[in-house]
Amino acid sequence: MRLSKSSEYAIRSLVYIVRSPEMVCSVKTLSTALDIPYKFLGRIMSQLAAAEIVTATRGKHGGYSVNRPPERLSLAEVIEAVEGLADNDRCILGFESCDDDNPCPLHEQWKTHKEGIFTMIHTVSLAELIDGGPGRI
Repeated sequence: MRLSKSSEYAIRSLVYIVRSPEMVCSVKTLSTALDIPYKFLGRIMSQLAAAEIVTATRGKHGGYSVNRPPERLSLAEVIEAVEGLADNDRCILGFESCDDDNPCPLHEQWKTHKEGIFTMIHTVSLAELIDGGPGRI
């Protein structure tokens, strides 16, 4: 499984917002600080707002803020909001049909890893990324 750019940017933006002293950031601030294309990030933030992960505040000191404590926001919720999780269930070799009844040569090995990744994205919270220290985002 590989995250799309949309998911990568969404997660990085949320971490940046929560780490910022005001906990409110404009798309321009996020775009500049994280080197993410402005228009692309604007669409991502709109998707996060539609999923009620962030709230948009208008005005001179407006921007986006995270709607709930980062401990209560899983990576899966963020990924679902911007790209959906269904696409992450595809065959690792690209076959259209790949399941227990019609497996590809790597199905069993991939199934184990895929289940681990699925569990991880549902259990890791945004807080865990923030608590991981001031590393790159």
